[in-house]
Amino acid sequence: MAEFNRDKVEMFLGVVRKYMQMRGVGSQKDLATLTEIGISTISRFLNQKTTDLNAQLIANITACLSIPLHEMIDFVDENFADKFKPEWRQALEDR
Repeated sequence: MAEFNRDKVEMFLGVVRKYMQMRGVGSQKDLATLTEIGISTISRFLNQKTTDLNAQLIANITACLSIPLHEMIDFVDENFADKFKPEWRQALEDR
């Protein structure tokens, strides 16, 4: 079962870039610092150099940038949405 709609990755990355601008996160390095994820991991993800879409990574980025779920709901597979929401909330609470 796919967790994310791979044909919507570009849309999701556009949302991430939009919220990076809105939240004053000016670079991939700043996003890596904010999310406490390695710079190379963030860079590979944002430049679509990874083959896997890691749910925890996506939840962490989404939570740290305070991206509302309605902005990315098309990206999350409908069968995975109920599982993803708690991961997103947990990532938000961990902040």
